[in-house]
Amino acid sequence: MSEDFRQELLAGFRVEAEASGEYLQSVFFDAVVREMEDVGSTGQVQPAYFRSERPFVCLDGIAIDAVEGRLDLLVLDLRDTRDELPTLNRTQMQRFLQGLDRFRNLACAKGLESRLETTSPEYDAALRIADMVEQGASTRFIVITDAALSERIRDLEDFEMADGKPARVSVWDINRIASVMGPSGVDDIEIDFREYSGGGLACLPAHVNDEEYESYLAVVPGNILADIYGTHGARLLEQNVRSFLQARGKVNKGIRKSLHDEPQMFFAYNNGITATAEAVTIEHGDGGEKIRAVRNLQIVNGGQTTASIFTSRAKDNINLDRVFVQMKLAVIPAETVETIVPNISRYANTQNKVSDADLFSNHPFHIRLEEFSRRIWAPPAPGAASQTKWFYERARGQYADARARLSASQRKRFDREHPKRQMFTKTDLAKYEMVWRQAPQIVSLGAQKNFAEFADTVVLERWNRAEREFDVGYWRSVVAKALIFRVTENLVSKAQWYERGYRANIVAYGISRIAKELSDTKRSLDFDRVYNEQDVPQALLETISLACESAQTILLNPAEGVRNISEWAKRPACWDAMQSTAVGIAPIEAMLIDLPE
Repeated sequence: MSEDFRQELLAGFRVEAEASGEYLQSVFFDAVVREMEDVGSTGQVQPAYFRSERPFVCLDGIAIDAVEGRLDLLVLDLRDTRDELPTLNRTQMQRFLQGLDRFRNLACAKGLESRLETTSPEYDAALRIADMVEQGASTRFIVITDAALSERIRDLEDFEMADGKPARVSVWDINRIASVMGPSGVDDIEIDFREYSGGGLACLPAHVNDEEYESYLAVVPGNILADIYGTHGARLLEQNVRSFLQARGKVNKGIRKSLHDEPQMFFAYNNGITATAEAVTIEHGDGGEKIRAVRNLQIVNGGQTTASIFTSRAKDNINLDRVFVQMKLAVIPAETVETIVPNISRYANTQNKVSDADLFSNHPFHIRLEEFSRRIWAPPAPGAASQTKWFYERARGQYADARARLSASQRKRFDREHPKRQMFTKTDLAKYEMVWRQAPQIVSLGAQKNFAEFADTVVLERWNRAEREFDVGYWRSVVAKALIFRVTENLVSKAQWYERGYRANIVAYGISRIAKELSDTKRSLDFDRVYNEQDVPQALLETISLACESAQTILLNPAEGVRNISEWAKRPACWDAMQSTAVGIAPIEAMLIDLPE
């Protein structure tokens, strides 16, 4: 499976790299980290490429989780071989870990500043690394590779950095990449409680034997909950109704206060957690039943409790020896997760008000767009003889699953009808819509935060007010926006003025600037024309290029007192600065339509 998947994946990326003018390494890295971000394995990744020999120093990107106080350093090991599946052995892995450690040390010692351009992503990354280390953040090294991790490496032990501190190690080899980007679209979370509590976790069954699902009650020691969250992070909260956990609200402050002041009373004061799992292994003994292992544990209520316990130990050095948390665990088969878990979330979540946006996965909006994408044929693209469809992936892995069920000949037909380049996800949709709603600073916050804003302020308010607006015409505009966004990405990559960095921010700001000028004149782009032509007219390309070039200038010259370009892109002040520039829409007058009153 892995070698076939690998060759097919690399072949697709080679085509994409040639079409976009990007390096294969960049295309591969960007695609994998997008998946990692979506499944919660890391935060928003800022690409930053650096290589130096003798001694070997390396970096391909960083991600920062300010809430958890964690710094992720990522490196890519791309073999791109066309023969048998290569292997990543321990010696090779150690070389990459040492290279990441050296970059971290140089960043903290300010040793890279004289060797890097101050406007480069690498310089930006070095500043952010130094800031996070100074704040006492924990470090994790992530190796991404198209090789398979050696079977001799059974455990990924912490790496001791040059300053004596430990760094957690995570490897995304081709097998793990296949588990997320392949047909299943899910990277399983396997937890063996015997690693944390010796004989497992004592529990009481809370179901009758003939019921359709199992449920258990258990008490989880605070240290075990913190350890599990430290290993798997936000992936444990994928189904949680809370997309983003920040210790700012009253509930979180109350949790942390009780952990600090009265840890022995935490069990009495706290509501505990509600969790689900696809499978549970139970051991029966003289002392009662114990949960030995669980697969795909998800905390659907109590995410704030879990994150606060972890953060209190990691950042505040709070002793958790006397902290215990009650857990209600339901075993939900994979095929019913999407229908049952949202209801568990809805009924169990009482700590904070739950908005409709929090339970958005199965909203009729998504279902309607999915239905449009499966039945509506788009006009042929320039030079193409046949029509195709744009595939909207409402649920993770739908595209890969649809292909996997087909025979070889059926798969070829599917690929002709649904080209991979015409597949987009919920977070992609949110990005396309939000740039046209002139919110590039929100888009720059990352896929998940942008999606939450899109769901809450755009779709739900509008859906409740005017559901009928989400018709076939709306679907055509979505496809047109997707087409424009992706063409703009390629345009920026190939532009002579592009300085190789911050492409995502440049594209968001460039398109938003055009949208702003159009709205100021109470006009809109004729998205139907773009949809019908399945192409972006040259005049619009030239206008977008000018806007994106202006966006690069604004982004690379942050306001006084702001050192970090990626952080500058997230600020309203950056968007204010962009709005003060003039782009001009005269060249695309023929493509504009008046907005109705």
